[in-house]
Amino acid sequence: MNAHEEDLRAWLTTFVADVLDIGTDEVDPGAPWESLGVDSAMTLVLVADLSVVLGRTVQPIEVLSNPTIDAVVEHLVTVEAVGGERS
Repeated sequence: MNAHEEDLRAWLTTFVADVLDIGTDEVDPGAPWESLGVDSAMTLVLVADLSVVLGRTVQPIEVLSNPTIDAVVEHLVTVEAVGGERS
């Protein structure tokens, strides 16, 4: 795991914790979005904020098709390694 992956995982974990008003230690990055309490409205906010953080458009399907924080991080790092997502 590289520093960028760790930063993304930490950002996503903090985002979920802040929105749900829980501690970051209560967010399991391997747990499915549904079990974390992430709904479709929260996903849209997450995608918008993540787009700003990454400096590129993140599509909702990139989060919805990756069911955990860990899976989203892996997807995003892979996309960046191959030159970015086409929008």
